Amino acid sequence: MSTALRAIDSTKFQSAPSSSWSALSSASLLQTTDGKSVVPTSFWSREEVAVVVLFRSYGWFFCQELASQLARDVLPGPKEADCKLLAIGIGTTSRANEFCEHVGFPKENLLSDPNNVAYDNLELVKGVRDTFFNEKTPYALLDRVKTNSAKVPKE
Repeated sequence: MSTALRAIDSTKFQSAPSSSWSALSSASLLQTTDGKSVVPTSFWSREEVAVVVLFRSYGWFFCQELASQLARDVLPGPKEADCKLLAIGIGTTSRANEFCEHVGFPKENLLSDPNNVAYDNLELVKGVRDTFFNEKTPYALLDRVKTNSAKVPKE
């Protein structure tokens, strides 16, 4: 089991805020495996621990890096930790399939959101101005370069 999951104690988690659960419950997304419509919250119950990751763009380096790291370091352990991991990516199922092949992320753990429904329902921050012209962004990027953590290790 990965070190990231070894520290998980599901008894210490609180249930997801009702607003987050409702936002995802009302989002109709597409399974990457077959393109069928599905609601993300159908993959777990309120009593279970689930980690939901959002990828803003299948072509964005940081999303590819995160997916690669999740596939390598985290996904081997959730079943042992009694935790589920689901990712939601903005884009088509065609791009989602290419993304999974490129970074080694399992298709069954990725839902496609071609209309940006989940992101909008969760009221997440978006836009170039808020993302790149925020004073914290260049410092975070510089820190990643200095610590060499921007590389995706190949096995």
